[in-house]
Amino acid sequence: MACQTTGEITMKRTNHKLHISSLAMLGVAILISISLQNANAHDFARFITQPYYGAAARSRGWSQGSHYGIDFILRWQSVVAAADGEVDQSGWDKPNCHDETQCPTGTKGGLGLRVRIRHNPVNGEVNYTYYGHLSVARPVGQVNRGQWIGTSGDSGNSCEKLLPGTNDCDPAFPHGPHLHFEVTHVCADLSSSCSVNPDNAGGSGTPLWSGGEWSGSNPTQSKATKRYVTLGSYGNITTVDDSPTNTAAFVKGCALASCPDWFSVLNAGYDSDYLWTYDSSDNTEDYWAEWRPSLPSQSNYEVLAWMPCGPGNTANANFTVWSAYYYVQVPNQSLFGPIKVDQLTLSQYDATDFRRGCNRWIGLGVYDFPAGAGSFVRIRDDTDETGNGFDRKVGVDAVKFVRVNIGRFEAEKPFKKVKKTDQSGIQHEWIAYTNGLYGGNYISARQNTGANINTNIETYSPKIRFNVIFPTAGVYHVWIRGYGATNADDSIHAGFLGNVSSTADKIFCSDWNHLNQNGSPNWYWCKSTIDGQPATIDIAEPGTSVFELWMREDGFNVDQIVLTKDPSHDEQAISTNSVPFIFPGDDTSEDDDP
Repeated sequence: MACQTTGEITMKRTNHKLHISSLAMLGVAILISISLQNANAHDFARFITQPYYGAAARSRGWSQGSHYGIDFILRWQSVVAAADGEVDQSGWDKPNCHDETQCPTGTKGGLGLRVRIRHNPVNGEVNYTYYGHLSVARPVGQVNRGQWIGTSGDSGNSCEKLLPGTNDCDPAFPHGPHLHFEVTHVCADLSSSCSVNPDNAGGSGTPLWSGGEWSGSNPTQSKATKRYVTLGSYGNITTVDDSPTNTAAFVKGCALASCPDWFSVLNAGYDSDYLWTYDSSDNTEDYWAEWRPSLPSQSNYEVLAWMPCGPGNTANANFTVWSAYYYVQVPNQSLFGPIKVDQLTLSQYDATDFRRGCNRWIGLGVYDFPAGAGSFVRIRDDTDETGNGFDRKVGVDAVKFVRVNIGRFEAEKPFKKVKKTDQSGIQHEWIAYTNGLYGGNYISARQNTGANINTNIETYSPKIRFNVIFPTAGVYHVWIRGYGATNADDSIHAGFLGNVSSTADKIFCSDWNHLNQNGSPNWYWCKSTIDGQPATIDIAEPGTSVFELWMREDGFNVDQIVLTKDPSHDEQAISTNSVPFIFPGDDTSEDDDP
């Protein structure tokens, strides 16, 4: 389905010549052509990766004179930075015209809530990426490739289907949540002379996707071919509602003594109630609320806020600010925010399960919280909105904190396998088995000759590599579900970015090397090392990285992997029916050591 995305941008690019003469039009066309040639006469460098965690189809590609970005079908899902850089813009694409239902007649809301990232110069030239139609946008600041920058949505001029032969929304399909992703080269605007086709930069067939993340140069057909391991949730969810009020878990207040402008609504919202207050439009914090959870363990937590419909599942008239400002406090760190949430679009009701936003959880990012109290999420009424002509009401309901790990992910589905010859001249490799030697799907270090590699591991040991998105920096515990037939087949090394970690080498469990009570291989979750310490890796920065496993003893078999911030986590105690979270791809390559 085609999606309208940059309505006002398209108008600017294609309709600004309506009242000039044919000769002038020809001259402008020549100038535009020259400008395009100049803009594209560069040595383009690959520098971006897909701007999301999981799989997503394209609904519309880049096309000259029509659509200068790529639309991905992401419905209220996390959006990540496509490359390192600085978020230098986070807000509304078009002032006072944020949604097609709210704009004055004849105008369009463009990209809606958007983020722009200024990327580090490539070959001395600056590139920008744009992320449009968001429901949530992170604040300005430095980001790494793969770091969370927002949540996809339906803001701006976003629709599910266009009128045939036009760039206008079909009134029968006015809403289509998705992500509009756009790249500009050299200059920081969205004019046609600056927009670059990520699949075919400069028309020369050069893709801007680094490392082969996308195959081909057809803007409507290219697909992701690299796997990116993503997040899986575990354990109980900590939910803090807006009721009861002024407890250890939820507190609301204001700058006044009595706070008369807090209002309660029943028979709607999470657990049948929610609150709202006014934005006083004086750009100062007058009213606020905080959700203060008591968390069961240190871990990465995804924070999500509940956006209710009105009573009777109607559009919510009490969520009318365009930007509700949330903040997240991690102890001993600066207050992170404002995180801008498009409450106005999210307040609209639609009977389908994906259009519009209300009666859903909306993601505010992933954070490394300690156990216990001390962390909180805060909402403030200083939204800075002016001139919209609507009552400005800030809504308050429940916030939940979901513990997340990286994985489970399947060991037999790496993005790369590398053969090696050991010190004795014997070649070893990782072989994937489907319903093979021990049943099920897994990967095994072969051939099994009794080799044990403890020195010069990176030189002599075969490895498997996984593209991983680490949502936060810090120490991750490495859990491996494995099996070895004997005590000469029951250990493995782990690390990242081409190096074995001294804190994750010689991972070993005695449970790996014997049969279970049924006489079958004893597949077992383990994170211990021969040194008696937990296997850990220390990630310096959030974002994309490469996690790797190296053979220590040939004959060892690996089924699944989990990386967790939670030092008390016990993967063995969790049902093996958990869904593996892995980015699907089709380019598993062998024998290519980078």
